[in-house]
Amino acid sequence: MSIKCILPALLALSPDGFSWTKATPLPADRVSYTPGWTVGPFFHLMVHGSRDCWVTRQSKDGQLAPWILVRDQGFSDTKWSNPVVSVGPRVYAFGHWGRARTAILGPSGVLGKWQNAMEEEGMGGGKEPILWGGGACAEIGPTRVLYHVGGFEYEGENFTNPRSQNKVFFARIRPDGPLTNWKRTTPLPYHPMGASVVYHEGRLYVFGGRGGRFGVGDSVDGMIDDVYAARANADGTLGNWSKLSRKLPWKACGIAAFVKGGYLYVIGGELEGDGAGTATAFTDQCARSRIGPADLGPWEKLPSLPGRAGKTPHGFIGDWFYLVGLSAEGKTPIYAAKVPNR
Repeated sequence: MSIKCILPALLALSPDGFSWTKATPLPADRVSYTPGWTVGPFFHLMVHGSRDCWVTRQSKDGQLAPWILVRDQGFSDTKWSNPVVSVGPRVYAFGHWGRARTAILGPSGVLGKWQNAMEEEGMGGGKEPILWGGGACAEIGPTRVLYHVGGFEYEGENFTNPRSQNKVFFARIRPDGPLTNWKRTTPLPYHPMGASVVYHEGRLYVFGGRGGRFGVGDSVDGMIDDVYAARANADGTLGNWSKLSRKLPWKACGIAAFVKGGYLYVIGGELEGDGAGTATAFTDQCARSRIGPADLGPWEKLPSLPGRAGKTPHGFIGDWFYLVGLSAEGKTPIYAAKVPNR
């Protein structure tokens, strides 16, 4: 894979140097919620309804090499969003249909064969498909744990009897790579689709999403700005959820989020839509808040994205954070920011 360095254009700057640049765009349209992930120095974006992937690698100053289409790299031909995380050279895709799959990155950026990551199919033994859940990886002592939260279930192939759900599942990553079977832990206080999930210093945070969908009795039927946190126990189970007093600076689902240097960063999101495959408005907003022992600090507005984005793949390569934008005129923009350690 050749590397071509393109000097990034400076778009906006915060007092500590946080700014967005435009990285090498994907030379194709893509459906925004189709999965993607970063692993090692590489960025993979699945092709909608296919097992093919667009692949690039990081080059100089946060830029990306030209994208290359690689056959048969996806974990399925799914058309739906799916939590995907990488741990070292290994990638885990989980949630869709209650399954979990894993593959290992090769030196050229090509993944090995995807395999089932656990012995038992389905979350908690259930066979219902689960879509639009959120996910995160937590490092609890010497153990890494995957969490899947919210989403919605249905029956059969035609979305029969759909219902939003507040279930929370966890699975531990074994030392040799596979996962333990899914187990259920403390459910969420609401029933979100497209919620965001991060882990920081012993607590799991869940926020945003679309609540009250499919007839459940949430107090809010629409986009959510609440933030919830629960203590993670050594065995992966969660304590009770608490609702923080500090809300998100905007209501949305599909918000890109991460924690670095003790700060929670929130970026973009779907402002209007059904929380699933239909969206009518997105945002370019970006903000961060220091995570305190009991609550979040005041939100600090950061430079806006160069364009709107929501429910799109994102991830880190080194100190650089990458976020996929919304396609237009046969191209898909990629936004990048070097995130300070504060």
